[in-house]
Amino acid sequence: MIKVNDITDKISLPKFDLPKIDLTNFDLSKVKLPKFDTPKFDVPKFELPKFELPKFELPKFELPKVDVPKVDVPADVARVADFARDAAYVSLGAVVVTVKAVDERRRELSDQVAGKFRKVVGAAA
Repeated sequence: MIKVNDITDKISLPKFDLPKIDLTNFDLSKVKLPKFDTPKFDVPKFELPKFELPKFELPKFELPKVDVPKVDVPADVARVADFARDAAYVSLGAVVVTVKAVDERRRELSDQVAGKFRKVVGAAA
């Protein structure tokens, strides 16, 4: 059986770069945010009534036993099935590699934004 890690190590996927966003010149303190006067209100406490779902007991019954004849699968059909399974594993591997790359870009952007935010908060304090 082929494992996904074996596939990702052996296949060559096309390289692509996600655009990087440069936030070094972005000054969050200059962004004018709207101020909202939100009314304060108390939500009354309430409890939902407790209820139990009815219990149904289904009668036990046995399915009829059917003798299914054995069918010999030609080797070509088995090879096609193996190829389809391998293609599914390769596709899954490609998805895993792509998700890892996107997650890494997300982490980089998150770290960059967090650094800018800490800088702005530090300057405002």
